[in-house]
Amino acid sequence: MEKRQRKIHPGLGRAFMGLLGGVCVLAPAPLALAASADAAAAHADSPVSAAGYLLLLLAIIGLILWLGRLYSRHLQARKAREHLPEKETPSPFARFCKKNPDFTQEDLLGQTARIFELLAQAFGARDLTAIRPLVGDACYAQLERELYAYCAGPSVLPVTRITLLTCCVTGYSRQAGRDNFILHLSVAPTYAPAPEGMAYLEAQRVPRVNYQWTLGRPCRLQTIKGPQIQAQECPRCGAPLTPEQPGHCGYCGATLSPEIEWTVYKILRMP
Repeated sequence: MEKRQRKIHPGLGRAFMGLLGGVCVLAPAPLALAASADAAAAHADSPVSAAGYLLLLLAIIGLILWLGRLYSRHLQARKAREHLPEKETPSPFARFCKKNPDFTQEDLLGQTARIFELLAQAFGARDLTAIRPLVGDACYAQLERELYAYCAGPSVLPVTRITLLTCCVTGYSRQAGRDNFILHLSVAPTYAPAPEGMAYLEAQRVPRVNYQWTLGRPCRLQTIKGPQIQAQECPRCGAPLTPEQPGHCGYCGATLSPEIEWTVYKILRMP
């Protein structure tokens, strides 16, 4: 087994060697003084002189020990300052949670599942009007193109149901004046039976599809715990709301939902 080697702080080692050297240098001097004092006392028959030199020796030793202890405390304090952890800068997500103490990821996932359910119903009805307030302009244009291609494509298997299998948060960012969450969704489509003579369409059946959604809302909004979100601004465009327009936004026309406070800004299909 390998033996662990304990590392000695270089400053502490130098202090110890300096202290040891000082003792070696200064120790013979008091001894010599004591010896000369004893000799002088023997000739002068004066015990008081020998006791004085002995007290001087003890004082010098005590001073060396006190200085060594003081320097050791100085090294320990400097070592503690060197290993003091740096003040961490809070992450954007930590600042978001501090501003929104009532926010929970479970509530975000629940709203995402609700948006997905409404989106699946809209695709099934071939009408995206109901989900218009829930998605951004670019995302809505993308969904319109996909729905048109889905309806016009002769070689596309019809989907009767889309089941959300998993949904999890994978990232957070703050940009363009919005708080954005990135989520990974895994869905399972259910296909209608292929028509006779078109068996090759069976190869288009995909058991699972993965998507990456980006949900956002203006940074000015705040999550308020309760059965209904008391929003003062539109979650879609950030425009101020007035009591005369309790059900929809007068700027973008978004229908305000007490259940959903996030808007889908991007949907990407993952490989």
